[in-house]
Amino acid sequence: MYASTSRRRTLIGSEPNGLPRTYRLAPASRDAAYRRLAAAILRLDVVSLSGELRAARRALHRANIGLAA
Repeated sequence: MYASTSRRRTLIGSEPNGLPRTYRLAPASRDAAYRRLAAAILRLDVVSLSGELRAARRALHRANIGLAA
């Protein structure tokens, strides 16, 4: 006997340790997972980004002080 289509489990993803996952995540967990995925894809490093923005702002400030003198 075969399992009915509604009860058949299909592979929908993998756990962080590489094991197959056959259940769906709750909406809040799914949303967090999508945010982590987007950050990984974009390689969003908030610390580095803020440091670069701070350095650019300081450089602009120094340039404006140099022009005013």
